[in-house]
Amino acid sequence: MNKFQRHLPNLSLILTILVFLLLGSTSYLVYQNQSLKQQITSATKQVPTPTSQGNLTADWETYTNQELNFQISYPNDWEIDKEPSPTNSIVSLQSNMSSGVPYGPIDPPPEFDYSTYIYHIPNPNNLDLEKLLPTLNGGIQINIKEQAVNGLHFLVSNDEPSMSGELNYYLKLDNNSFLKISLSPYDLSGSYKNHQEIQEIFDQILSTFQFITDPALQDNS
Repeated sequence: MNKFQRHLPNLSLILTILVFLLLGSTSYLVYQNQSLKQQITSATKQVPTPTSQGNLTADWETYTNQELNFQISYPNDWEIDKEPSPTNSIVSLQSNMSSGVPYGPIDPPPEFDYSTYIYHIPNPNNLDLEKLLPTLNGGIQINIKEQAVNGLHFLVSNDEPSMSGELNYYLKLDNNSFLKISLSPYDLSGSYKNHQEIQEIFDQILSTFQFITDPALQDNS
């Protein structure tokens, strides 16, 4: 018996082991591939679509103003006041969500609920907003930034003098006056109760704002 014949059984054993290892590796890779496909399919089903996000405001109430040619929607459980205080606002949309900000001499004092106010601000001298706001706030300079919402370019301020703070969004109208949409109370640091939730709702309210051209639309709540 030569050397090759003596080592032949060992070679056969090695080849058998290699075949089993190869088959085992192939089966494992097939299993991993199937598992990965299932995870991807599951994750895809859980991702919300833009359509489902848009439906969040689909059943809201809508306020329409023919004089200034706009409409805006608000949650069904909010109340609308077309003769609000402060008196220079057009309308207020009042939530039932407390800010935790107290008011009044009662002990314990009641707390302000969050509201959205809409104002019409005349601008007879056709000033830029940066120059107009100091004339309305005792000469105080106000920081303004731009922000686009659904293709509309708002001018935004959050540091105007106010008893409990305001977040203000401005749009310039064709007659050079401004429309102002405010969230109040508002604290930039987010220290008020329900701050995150009301901020998200206010963003959704802003996203429903649009100018209208149909004269048949009636003012409603």
